Amino acid sequence: MIEVGIAFQSAGLKYYGCRNEQAASYAAGAVGYLTQRPGVCLVVSGPGVIHALAGLANAKENCWPMLLLGGANDSLQDGMMAFQEEDQLRAVRQYCKFAARPPTIDQFPFFLDRAIRIAVSGRPGPVYLDLPGDMVNSAPSAAAEDAQLPSFYPTPVSMADPRELERAVQLLKGACVRAGSLVGWLVRLCVWTLTHHTFDWLAGWLAGRAAAAARKGAWPHK
Repeated sequence: MIEVGIAFQSAGLKYYGCRNEQAASYAAGAVGYLTQRPGVCLVVSGPGVIHALAGLANAKENCWPMLLLGGANDSLQDGMMAFQEEDQLRAVRQYCKFAARPPTIDQFPFFLDRAIRIAVSGRPGPVYLDLPGDMVNSAPSAAAEDAQLPSFYPTPVSMADPRELERAVQLLKGACVRAGSLVGWLVRLCVWTLTHHTFDWLAGWLAGRAAAAARKGAWPHK
């Protein structure tokens, strides 16, 4: 990954070296938190990627966009106990939104575009790209340099249009007013019904008691 770091600096990108990958991953997550744009962390293979898991998990739990670029052994050496070989994709998947290894250098722009879009869309979070040594040291084909690779997909809209939200609020307010008027009318109707029924029942009860008392001679008949 030394070649990638040198290329970053040659391209004019801000490059900050850290003594340990864990500190570098935390710093990249902090950049994502402060800018709402993915902070990029560059680490070596094997232990370097494992050390960076702390910052990756921290960025995921706090919804901070971040891009972790991890070096890896040459593709042809997979499973052959290469130097610092590790199943890095399996190790990082539970701590990020997206993890992939571009098959060729020609396809790297496509995967980078996809990773960045996923990192900043919806619930922001970290993403990971695996960079095998043979891909890092290869050159893109002439056709790939001239070709315009299509974007993975448009960044999805994660928030509603404020104008539509205001319209929805006004509709709800109107519905509440109408519902309140209807409820008030129903309450008044219930009170009126209960009151009149109560009076009718009380009058009937009193008339019944008076008739009973008269039959017993409590009240004289005239």
